[in-house]
Amino acid sequence: MGEGYWAGAPSAVAADGLIYLAHRLRRPVGQGRGYAVVAARSADGERFETLTTVTREQMDAESLERPSLVRLPDGRWRLYLSCATTGTKHWRVEAADPAAFDCRRRSRG
Repeated sequence: MGEGYWAGAPSAVAADGLIYLAHRLRRPVGQGRGYAVVAARSADGERFETLTTVTREQMDAESLERPSLVRLPDGRWRLYLSCATTGTKHWRVEAADPAAFDCRRRSRG
């Protein structure tokens, strides 16, 4: 990597004895900004197993911004993604189950 690349804007939830984490991967502004979101889980909070990586191309977005993980009352999960619509100043929010993320079955909010 190099200067201007970083991972951050995290969202974390403790559930079922595990820690779930979603974070954004970012490039320098002229090279694609928020290019992916990673959802992962850990038993110890130090070593994380990747559940899924969602790219801006999969979401048909110019950039992905801070994700948010939410545990629903029925035990299901939602991964909310803030997506910049290409060529506009419009933002949209998409949601899906992070462990079984399927870009074809997302819902727009």
